[in-house]
Amino acid sequence: MPCDRCGAKSGSVIVSGRSFCSALCVALNYYSRGLREADLFWPKPHMPRPPEEQFERWRNGETCEATDGCPVAVDGWCLHGYPSWLIYEG
Repeated sequence: MPCDRCGAKSGSVIVSGRSFCSALCVALNYYSRGLREADLFWPKPHMPRPPEEQFERWRNGETCEATDGCPVAVDGWCLHGYPSWLIYEG
């Protein structure tokens, strides 16, 4: 399969059903579409982004929510593979 971004003949990296020739083309495709770096690595959140006040409380605590709503450590992931909101937001 050719690369969906640059047209190179061998697209050996498959992401979301699309073929790319390299990790660089994957990243450039995401950036050109305005997606953040976190979108390359984490599953999409199942919950809306919490208000900034909630982030402040989490930054001062030991636990927070993962992006799917599970309780996690501020620097952790839930059993389903979702990061804490603090990790996701960087």
